[in-house]
Amino acid sequence: MDAAGALIVVPESADYEVRRELLRIGIRSAVGRLDQVESVLVYDPLTTPAMRRAAEFWAFVRRSGVPTADPKALDADCILAAQTSLLGGPGDAVTIATTNAVHLNRFPGIDARQWDLITG
Repeated sequence: MDAAGALIVVPESADYEVRRELLRIGIRSAVGRLDQVESVLVYDPLTTPAMRRAAEFWAFVRRSGVPTADPKALDADCILAAQTSLLGGPGDAVTIATTNAVHLNRFPGIDARQWDLITG
């Protein structure tokens, strides 16, 4: 938990997106720091229910005419939103801290906010 009492969760899909870019640009020390950060936060691995919800979200945004990626792309936004939608319980507020709130707020039940507005 952070100082405000919020539980910080790292979805595996977000880890993948950050890790692949760090590896691509060759910053291995940052990959090590990512591993260290995740050892003290809650890590949310991908599950079959999350991937099935991601497929539902993928279809929803395309039927709505507001896709978040190319039709042939895996679409990590759908996967992240799906993982998030399965977190928490009754009465919990679950928020995605991101630089891409516009895309993520297209999914039903998702509260995504710009990272800098949350961490202030």
